[in-house]
Amino acid sequence: MGAAVQILGLKSSHGELVGDLAVKGASLKGGVIAGEQIPLVIDELPMLAALDHTPKRELKFAMRRSCA
Repeated sequence: MGAAVQILGLKSSHGELVGDLAVKGASLKGGVIAGEQIPLVIDELPMLAALDHTPKRELKFAMRRSCA
């Protein structure tokens, strides 16, 4: 989305990668989060949706229905 993100102190804890993020702000850009990416960012989706409040930088979430 345009910000500079640096991952610090990356480690594995209880089977998940954890670490700290250093973020330098910038003019945000839109994007698409789809398919296999959705489960990887499921906890972050509300925050990402909150960032997408300006019509000129559209963020799309492309989710498919499960066939289960």
